[in-house]
Order: sequence, then structure tokens, then C-alpha cells
Amino acid sequence: MKFKTFIKLFLLVVVIVGAYAIYNSKFFERNPPEVAIYMSIDKKDRVQLGNEAYWNPNKQITIQATDDTGIRSYKVRAVTSDNVVVFDKEEIVLDKPKEQTFLLPKPEIKLPDGMKIHYKISVTDWSNAHFFSGNTTTKELDLIVDTQAPLINIVANSYKITYGGSALLIFKVIDNGVRSISVSNGEDDFKVFPFMKPGYYAVILAWPVQNNFFNGTITVLDKAFNQKRVSIPLIKDMSARYRYSNIKVKENFLNGKLNELVDTIG
Repeated sequence: MKFKTFIKLFLLVVVIVGAYAIYNSKFFERNPPEVAIYMSIDKKDRVQLGNEAYWNPNKQITIQATDDTGIRSYKVRAVTSDNVVVFDKEEIVLDKPKEQTFLLPKPEIKLPDGMKIHYKISVTDWSNAHFFSGNTTTKELDLIVDTQAPLINIVANSYKITYGGSALLIFKVIDNGVRSISVSNGEDDFKVFPFMKPGYYAVILAWPVQNNFFNGTITVLDKAFNQKRVSIPLIKDMSARYRYSNIKVKENFLNGKLNELVDTIG
């Protein structure tokens, strides 16, 4: 009797251990797919998106999913801010790719500026976990339609810029989401500072003597990657002339002056 009880207990332990081993094996792999969302800026560059982004529908958005057991299916659902379903489709992937890339579909409706579309993207793998239904990763993304480039209004500027000199510029940017502002003389970029009121900026830009030309521009990029560039209306004065001299300085003289400077600062 004791022997039969021992056999039963032994078999029960074997079954439990076996079930545990199978459940934790690759057969029941429980790692969900990794899903990343990217917006293409141009043919070469792209940026990864978070849960919310401004979007010009001319820019492609790509979903990239990876999983060790392979991608089984992906589903995309899109609704407007007033809960109107504008896209709802699921695709089955039979060849079990370890990586699957697909474009985020654009709703076939009019997309006015300011409209918000909520996307729900679900990707499922070929694992036998969760009663053979696989592991699923779900990403949610809010896109705000923005097709308009920023507006740039020059408020005030120096009358002219002299070769080897500098000029002051004040301008205003009108846009809901500014990503970056740059001011250039054609060779160098200059730091822009907020000025007086929101949306106003000031910058002092130079025309160094090592630059043979001056081509002043303001470039503004918004969060939907719409770009606006305008020229800076400065008269270019090339009349200034500068002498160049080579002065030989002995090392002991230079070291002495450096020591005096260190003592003065100290």
C-alpha cells in the first residue's frame, strides 16, 4: 500500500515538474514582440515617436515589430477625437518573420489641420503562451494633423552688416509646435534667445573676416517636420578693409605674460 502511494506521489511530482518545464520552455515563450514607431523625415533620416506627435500626412510612419518566435499578426485601428472609426484592419503573417515592417495606414478621409487621430496598434507573435494565442504588444499613438509650415515675421533688424562686423535681428515665429530655430550667415550658426514675449526671438549674428560671403537666413522646423526658411534683409557692406600682420613672440615673453595673467586672476 505504501509502495502504491509512493508511486502515485512520484508520478504526480513528475507530471508537475514536466508541466512546469514545458510551460517555461521556448514552446511557451512569453516575451511579447518589441514594437517601435518611426516617422520618416526624408529619404535617409527618421525619428522614433512616443505616444503623441504632430503629423503631416505627407510623412510616412513606419511600424517595426520584432520577435524571436516570429510575427503572427498585426492589427491597426484608428478613431477620431469624436470616436468615429476611420480604419480597422488585421493582417495575418504566415511565414513567421522575426521582423515585420509595415506602414501606418492613412485614413481615407479629409484631414484638416488640428484634427487628432488615435491609433491602436497590436502585434501578436507565434508563441504558444496564453493558451496558444501568443503574446501581444499594444501601442497607442495620438497624431495631431499639421500641414502648415511655420510663419516667420521679421520685427526689426540692423540696417546693414559690414564685412567683419555684426548685426541685430528680432523676429517672430507663429506655429503650434516649434522643434528648432536656427540663424545662419551661410557658414556659421548663431544662438537664438527668447525676446520680450512668447514667440519672439533675438539674435546677434556676425560676418567674420574669414568668410568671403554673407548669406543670412532664418530656418524654423516644427514638430511635424514642416520647415520654413527666409532670408534676412541686411545690406551687405564690403567697404571695410583690414590689415594682416605676423608678429613674432618669443616663448619666454609669452610665458611671462601668462604668469602675470594667472597672478592677476588669482
